[in-house]
Amino acid sequence: MTQVKLISALLRGTLALSLLVWSGAAFAQADREFLTEAARGLQERIDASMIGHIRNENPQIDGLSEDLVRDHREALDEIERLAGAEGFSLPDTLLRPEAQDEIARLSERRPQPLDREYLEFIGVSLARDLQLLEERLTGGGLEDETASWMRRRVVSLRRLQDRVNELRTEVLPAAPINEPS
Repeated sequence: MTQVKLISALLRGTLALSLLVWSGAAFAQADREFLTEAARGLQERIDASMIGHIRNENPQIDGLSEDLVRDHREALDEIERLAGAEGFSLPDTLLRPEAQDEIARLSERRPQPLDREYLEFIGVSLARDLQLLEERLTGGGLEDETASWMRRRVVSLRRLQDRVNELRTEVLPAAPINEPS
């Protein structure tokens, strides 16, 4: 009888350990997907902002693009550090095909339409990533370091989004920014 109890206890312990390992693997996969998606948004805005910096004629938009590149490179470095701590690397190519097309289109624009389209691209991209971050934060189950990073990014992205909206109003009053649906 004690052998049956011992075997039963071992099976329960093994099952509990298996469930713990499985939930950790699922959590790690969710973190990987989230961090990769966040890195994609950062890289898209870095690339678009480099074009915005080089090809525009407006000093306010130039300042925004410089600040955005600096902020996002730091955030991308932090994501790479978090990914390394999780035991994985980000993909070599972060840009989605549709973002590559949009960035190529921005690079061909003259300054005035570029300013308008750049602000729209950045505004939509920021809104999408803010939504992604806020949904992931609300879902819970995050490592403390990841959650802390995400909260800092929400503050930073909101600040940048406010700045984009101010520029849209001051510099390009007729340039509505389409929010993601």
